[in-house]
Amino acid sequence: MKRLLWISMHLVDRIGWSGLLSIPVFAFASLFYIAALLPLQSEMQALAHQQPVGDTSSTVSPVQVSVSEPEQASALNEHLEDYLKQIYESGINAGLPIKRMDYRMVAEAGGGSLQYQISMPLTHSYPGIRTFIADVLHRVPVLSLDQVQLSRKRIADPVVEAELRFTLFLPVRP
Repeated sequence: MKRLLWISMHLVDRIGWSGLLSIPVFAFASLFYIAALLPLQSEMQALAHQQPVGDTSSTVSPVQVSVSEPEQASALNEHLEDYLKQIYESGINAGLPIKRMDYRMVAEAGGGSLQYQISMPLTHSYPGIRTFIADVLHRVPVLSLDQVQLSRKRIADPVVEAELRFTLFLPVRP
């Protein structure tokens, strides 16, 4: 017993009381990691490998067009017009009048798609603008939202002035 007391006193002298108290804290943290975090980590990995659950159908399917011939280039313009019409209809569905919409081709990506940048100024309520954004991104799956800029004249104004910028990706067949 004297030997055990001597060893514990010598250990306290060497590592101090804080070092001695850290041993049970380290043991508890190790047990917690093994008992709680490892099972959660394996569950997260299993969920990451699953397919996302949700509505995979959309109202517009991406079209494959080729711009190598003049007739097919006009087909590309028709598909662009269809997508722009759907964006306009999303604004009507959200109760948001789109007075102006500017678009221009910004790049022909090496991955076989044409990119059109679409910008539009809007003036409406904040919930109306959010509804419009959600609807247009659901209806046009080849559209991405790049920038949203919001401003109000006064803090109490219910109307928000927004500048939205989207990118429309049109796949092209070689």
